[in-house]
Amino acid sequence: MIRTSLEHLYATMDQTCLVMIDRSMWFAKSFEALKIDNFRCLVEQSSYLRGREDEFREPLTYAFSYAQRVFLCSAMELCLLHHHQNSIAFLIQQLPQRSSSLTNLLKFLKRKNYASTIDEWIALDWDLQFQHLRELSFSNLAAAGRLFDDIYGSNCFDRAWGAKTYAQLDSEYQKYQLLRNGILHRGGELNTGAKITANDDDIETAFRDSELFRDAILALSRWCYRWWQTHDRYSIVV
Repeated sequence: MIRTSLEHLYATMDQTCLVMIDRSMWFAKSFEALKIDNFRCLVEQSSYLRGREDEFREPLTYAFSYAQRVFLCSAMELCLLHHHQNSIAFLIQQLPQRSSSLTNLLKFLKRKNYASTIDEWIALDWDLQFQHLRELSFSNLAAAGRLFDDIYGSNCFDRAWGAKTYAQLDSEYQKYQLLRNGILHRGGELNTGAKITANDDDIETAFRDSELFRDAILALSRWCYRWWQTHDRYSIVV
């Protein structure tokens, strides 16, 4: 029963990952459909746009490109957050003797004045624990990796993805976070003041990167699931 519940939970997280990543990927496919025959279907729907295709093409391209980049970052952060939250819950329930290994989580809790020890934090109501975990940032893979290392051992992401893939993901994720921050907080400019460009090629590139991130999250999910399968004490309540 517990094994089935664990399998169901990871399958549910995988499905959530697919939905979240799809929110980014569909911007590319929707834009491809709209631009067929010089945006014919859009002009037929809104006749006042006829003859203005060159005028609205650029802002439309920027709208789709900016949106897919922002949604891709949000999807990655949420997927990592879900996996970390559930991993923490599993550790506390199944391997309570390992709770002292949550050193990076404890640093966060102390910095926020939420708890001075892990045991003090565990004694809190789960809803409050959950709220605290949701405040953790997963916008940086290296920082996120340290939180996962507390649970799964050192170099968790290296072991889950392989060093080469992890390095590629880390590099690409940093680029997208930089773009996301510039789009959301500076209206489309990098912190250097340079404009964040957007064209058809950027939309296609982001689509391929969405596939890269999607496959990475699913691979991490499989790796974590197998890690928990290696432990015999299935006292996990889900």
